[in-house]
Amino acid sequence: MTRSIAAVLLLALAAPADAASPAAAAQRIGVAAAVAGAVKALPREKPVGRVLGSGQPLFLHEKIVTGPGGRLQILLLDETTFTIGPNAEIVLDEFVYDPAGGKGAVAATISKGAFRFITGKVARRDPASMKVKTGVATIGIRGTMVAGSTGGGETTVVLLGPGPANNAGEKTGACSVGNDAGSVELSQGGFGTTVAGSGAPSAPVEFTQEQIDAITGDLGGPAGSGGGDGSAQEGSASEASGESTAAGGAQAAETGDVGALVSALDQQSSVASQDVISSGGSAATSWADILAIPSGQGHYLGTGSATCTGGGCDASSGSFNIHVGVDFGNKTLLNDGFLNATSLYSGASTNFNSMSFASFTGDAVYTLQSSDLSNSNFSGTSLKFSSADGTAAGSSLTVDLQFDASGSAAITGTGTAQYEDNPL
Repeated sequence: MTRSIAAVLLLALAAPADAASPAAAAQRIGVAAAVAGAVKALPREKPVGRVLGSGQPLFLHEKIVTGPGGRLQILLLDETTFTIGPNAEIVLDEFVYDPAGGKGAVAATISKGAFRFITGKVARRDPASMKVKTGVATIGIRGTMVAGSTGGGETTVVLLGPGPANNAGEKTGACSVGNDAGSVELSQGGFGTTVAGSGAPSAPVEFTQEQIDAITGDLGGPAGSGGGDGSAQEGSASEASGESTAAGGAQAAETGDVGALVSALDQQSSVASQDVISSGGSAATSWADILAIPSGQGHYLGTGSATCTGGGCDASSGSFNIHVGVDFGNKTLLNDGFLNATSLYSGASTNFNSMSFASFTGDAVYTLQSSDLSNSNFSGTSLKFSSADGTAAGSSLTVDLQFDASGSAAITGTGTAQYEDNPL
């Protein structure tokens, strides 16, 4: 359905980055394209999110995280393009866009990893409307393509182009890199700067092609211009960055039809990469995936179906409740969890003891021992972490229930619980 410009403005109105509005968290601002390897999107301040594949939507305030072999291209609705490489993190802080006039604002924070970006319609109309932050510097852009890397208290930024002698008819680009200690202007393709700690950016220096390749090598696609005037050796800067994948979306943007714009971006990005993560079904999760979740504390809540056999059963079949607490930062199962199947047998209830999983390896499956439980009759029950329906590692937990009351009632069953941040 075609939406009016008034609806477009409501869609694009971005809350400040520190706002905590559920509506803002669900505001669609772009699409993931050319996804390869392990990539996930985390809602604000949540340790468990969703797995990203090509063509899937991106939302305001999401943190995009890539694994050791992961990379992706982020295509925003104004055609701004970000490409990030392995072991990278980017947060889409702000996005305001009026397709009719090109007005708006774009802001992102890249906390680690290699990156490349090219400005879209918002920054072309008003360069001051786009900012990219790292841990030690802020990058301001004027209609150009920029690459860099950040992490460990240091950021390197290099201007890729287009330069004053580019052969694509594009305006000369530039960018500023600054912090409280000072700033520098990069106005010539192939020149860059480094910011270390709280110090001022270094004076612009020319980067060799080898240095540029070292930054952009894991991003996929062309590495950009090397040295000299930053001429577009292989086509325009927009083509080199992958922005041309939004051609259909650009036409829709001119009419203010956000529905058509989203559809066009989806169609273009869905064929950008065949090396993608499945967005459906259930995916195996390893303990390495769980240990990689840096922080957060919450609970898996759910139910399951079970049967009871032997003497003393109050019912032959019924349900059981699952409540498993986890502290991802401390790599520990919390002692506030429990399993409860008292509808089948009055003694079928247990609490969890605190237990570390920091040294676990292999598939993310654990068989509970007597020492893990207040009721040893549940020994042999297994917990399996997994992902389902496109969510990220650890988003769901399967419990294979085993209960044996020493020759009396025996209960078996299976249930699934979904992760929630501190629900109690």
